[in-house]
Amino acid sequence: MTVHIEDCGMSYFSVPKCASSSLKYYFFEIQNGFAFRKFRANGVTYHEHSFFRALPYARAVEGTRDDWFKVAVIRDPIARFLSCYSNRVVHRKVLTRNEIGAEDSERGLVQDPDLSNFVRFFERYREINGDVAWHSQPLRFFLGGTPEYFGRLYTPADLGQLREDVAARTERHAELPWVKTEGPKLRRDDLSAAEVAKIEKLFEDDYEVFGKYF
Repeated sequence: MTVHIEDCGMSYFSVPKCASSSLKYYFFEIQNGFAFRKFRANGVTYHEHSFFRALPYARAVEGTRDDWFKVAVIRDPIARFLSCYSNRVVHRKVLTRNEIGAEDSERGLVQDPDLSNFVRFFERYREINGDVAWHSQPLRFFLGGTPEYFGRLYTPADLGQLREDVAARTERHAELPWVKTEGPKLRRDDLSAAEVAKIEKLFEDDYEVFGKYF
């Protein structure tokens, strides 16, 4: 669910591959006064996503009042795409869970794709693996199409300012841990011009709606 800090009228909307895991740890400590750690109760393991799940926009706005200060962290779609590939595909190897059928295999799909292969067959990899699909949903899926709805949109470079803004509103301070960073550090330069163009086309709505904030 969306993070609601009711006593100061503030809501944080989570977006995968936009420092969301780190921010869930952070906002848990802001709300509770102690650092989160995984725990088990009645045979169920609880982690940060058990409490603060990213949600489609129509569900994320539930419980949020119009007069609250609403915030989110956004990221250039190419950087999000590369983070999805690096962390989910290379580090976590989520595609190894899927059998690659004969037809897909003949086309060139594999369980451990390099970056160029992943870009080339990205749409099909999204179809066969829910983890890839979820972590590459467009920003608009989580944040809607009206940036003005938010009091402020931050980028990863603005996280220090986000902490200052939260502290000013809540008079509470917490560390912002940097988690889920495993995987190779990839940059736009690791893509060919044609690959950049394809990704920009896939996420053209995000560039149109949020481009001025990146």
